[in-house]
Amino acid sequence: MQIQTVLIENQSCPLGIDCEQPAFSWSFTESKDRGNFQTAYRIIVSDKEQSLEEDLGTIWDSGIVKSRRNINVLFQGETLESRKRYFCKIQAWDQNKKMMESQITWWEMGLLQQSDWSAEWISKHITEDGNELQPIPLFRYEFNIEKQIKQARIYISGLGHYELRLNGSKVENRVLEPGWTNYNKTCLYSVYDVTNYLSVSTNAIGVILGNGFYNVTGGRYVKYKGSFGEPTFIAQLEIQYEDDTKSVITSNTDWLSSLGPTTFSCIYGGEDYDARLEQLGWDTANFSVNSLWQPALKAISPKGKLRAQKTPPLKIMKTFSPIEIKKIKSSVYVADLGQNFSGWIRLKVKGLRGMTVKLTPAELVNILRLVGKVIDG
Repeated sequence: MQIQTVLIENQSCPLGIDCEQPAFSWSFTESKDRGNFQTAYRIIVSDKEQSLEEDLGTIWDSGIVKSRRNINVLFQGETLESRKRYFCKIQAWDQNKKMMESQITWWEMGLLQQSDWSAEWISKHITEDGNELQPIPLFRYEFNIEKQIKQARIYISGLGHYELRLNGSKVENRVLEPGWTNYNKTCLYSVYDVTNYLSVSTNAIGVILGNGFYNVTGGRYVKYKGSFGEPTFIAQLEIQYEDDTKSVITSNTDWLSSLGPTTFSCIYGGEDYDARLEQLGWDTANFSVNSLWQPALKAISPKGKLRAQKTPPLKIMKTFSPIEIKKIKSSVYVADLGQNFSGWIRLKVKGLRGMTVKLTPAELVNILRLVGKVIDG
């Protein structure tokens, strides 16, 4: 019987815990002996990993607690600080008074107070001829780094959804961030370790901002139509250097915004994408900014309180290839992917500039064939 996994707030080595009493949970490996159980535990927390090697709990030492509990034991130590990393390990005793010990693990605090945020909520509201349009905007900001980086964290929330990019690369493999909430009560932010995305040179942050459920524009297939406001985001990049100095890059009206190639987006109505509007390199340093890029606007802060996102992020887990592609009419094809799923279509096409390809999803192949006949007709 050995301790297998230690979780803090049901997460393994989480970034951005923003509750003052995190909950500890631990599990055990399977044992070949029947009837094993925990009779006591001890939680040791320190702000230095070396202290734990000597069983010193500089932040909290629960002492030996006689209990079989190993789920959601609340922290009872000193006041935790925003941004700080803490280390912990668990000791447990079985029914034979044999002690077992976990590996040292850690968690990192998020931003506990509103005063920890120096960034502003910003947005881009674009109109043409007095009519509101709903294109997906792009945002960018350039900055210089002149010293060696020790670590870098970015705290970000984009409503309804966002994609974070640094120096031409998407940051991590999450999709549809953040999770859905009642935005009048709670707005979720995520924390990313972006140390390896930055370089000692000119750097660029890019953000793609989508509507999600924050701004449901309607169109095509409408289950719900409503809006909490224009899409908006807040971002705060904090860089700590090897000499222990620090710099903070925040979202504000110094950022630039432009229309992206996604000209329409609705959570129920799909998207329109115009490849002619792509701006290659828009999220890289030294990009040649033209008149399409204008200063971002300071937005009205959403009503909801900023809270760290605890749920596991959505990620692309599998790629499906069509099991059959059948031509229905002269320009209509049905691709059978073999099962229903939530995801995106990846399609390569070749044609003349300005030509349109229309994709219509359905849960049943026969429905797609009927739709195909209507489209061709």
